[in-house]
Amino acid sequence: TRTVPAVAAVAGSVAGVVALGIALSSDDAAQRASYIQTAPLHSVSMDFADQPVDDAEWRRITDLVHENLPGASIEQIDAVDAVTRPGSGTVGAGAIARIPHSNAQSSLYGYNSFGTSVAVASSLPSAVEVTDAQRRATDAALAEGRMVVYVTAGADPRIGSTVRARLHLESTPERTGRGWRTHGLGNVTTRAAVVEVAPSTTLMAVVPPSLLRAHGLSAGPAGLVATPRDGVPDALAVSRLTAGLQKMLHAKLYGDGSSSGPTVYVENGPGTDQGRRTRLILGALAAVLMIGGTLTATFLALSDARADLATLAAVGGTPRVRRLVAGGHALVIRSEEHTSELQSPMYL
Repeated sequence: TRTVPAVAAVAGSVAGVVALGIALSSDDAAQRASYIQTAPLHSVSMDFADQPVDDAEWRRITDLVHENLPGASIEQIDAVDAVTRPGSGTVGAGAIARIPHSNAQSSLYGYNSFGTSVAVASSLPSAVEVTDAQRRATDAALAEGRMVVYVTAGADPRIGSTVRARLHLESTPERTGRGWRTHGLGNVTTRAAVVEVAPSTTLMAVVPPSLLRAHGLSAGPAGLVATPRDGVPDALAVSRLTAGLQKMLHAKLYGDGSSSGPTVYVENGPGTDQGRRTRLILGALAAVLMIGGTLTATFLALSDARADLATLAAVGGTPRVRRLVAGGHALVIRSEEHTSELQSPMYL
């Protein structure tokens, strides 16, 4: 009959949609398991891309944020931005914190969307996700004028103690024909507290401002984290914010077509609205196909059953019996053997 191939085709389509939905759900679960959150959920982070930001520029940037995200709270993230040496003036710089003769930091994620892996602060920025105990240990060490170096569990036997750590200073990265280049500007060896954190922590170290002043170093804004008052930031507002920031802090263009400049990042977490919308569309499509398949099978079954219904009417079959036969045709997909049996010479 025509019913069987029609139902089989629709069933195949539905099976394909269901399989695709399962694959998307599996991919979403894997993404959630491996996702590392680099800022508070729904926050907007800015990375100034190692460009110096003075007080006037900072005010313009914060005005831009408030204009596009009214009522948002703003947290400034500072980093080492210059080294002043007698006789050589001031040079733009960055810093890397290290524990000599140790690979304890190698398993740290250390990446974030607010511009530095070594922050300068009197207390740990709230944008950095750590436990309350880790935050208290960090703030206590900073209050005593010690640098804080983060390591993962079991990576260093000196966790919780004070060690001699090194703040390695480098010039601001410059793009050359052979890639990005920096120049070493020396090291600062100092006392540091070793604090255990999760591998997903987005900072490598925190340096107290007093330590910088004692070694002729200065700090400046490396980025910021803005938390919208109304929760999820509006996509159009974020687009305007990005365009405005890139207009203030011009991106550097290079001969190979690449560029470097400030960036804006919205922390939406592992599950995206796009993925949820896709699953909803697939579910609706599967429902339409199933309803359409049911209606198609019903009408084709009734069409195929006309001869049987006519025979039943000719031999005096009641309307109730004929309706039961029609319903059976619509609901039951007959086997190939049964179909062949009905087409045998006896039935013909």
